[in-house]
Amino acid sequence: MAVISQGRFWEVEEQPHERVLILRRTDVRADDLQALAGENAALILQFESRHRDWGIVVDMRLARPRNDDGFEDAMRPLRAAVERSFARVVILVSSAVGVLQVKRIGESEGASSLMSRDEDEALQLASGRLKPDDL
Repeated sequence: MAVISQGRFWEVEEQPHERVLILRRTDVRADDLQALAGENAALILQFESRHRDWGIVVDMRLARPRNDDGFEDAMRPLRAAVERSFARVVILVSSAVGVLQVKRIGESEGASSLMSRDEDEALQLASGRLKPDDL
């Protein structure tokens, strides 16, 4: 596993042997939405064509809860880029509230991402070693 970038809000790791990218949200509160949107835009530029058949785990376990319209608007381009840039998308959350929020957003945006509260399961789903039907 190699950390390929680290910012204020996100850390990106690659597991090339598993063909998985891990996007970890830091615990920094997203008070500056312009800074968040800027870092999100920079992340999108890191998604390469070679990642199209990879999986991604978006680890939101450290994220502080927030779901106001401004925040959701700042996050929308990143969510869309993740959906179109990776073959398998798994959102890793730590709570039932997180599951509900991800489900609500996914349904409203037509996302095909999976959810998990278990890191090992999320990595297996993202790599394709575990299929959703196996759960």
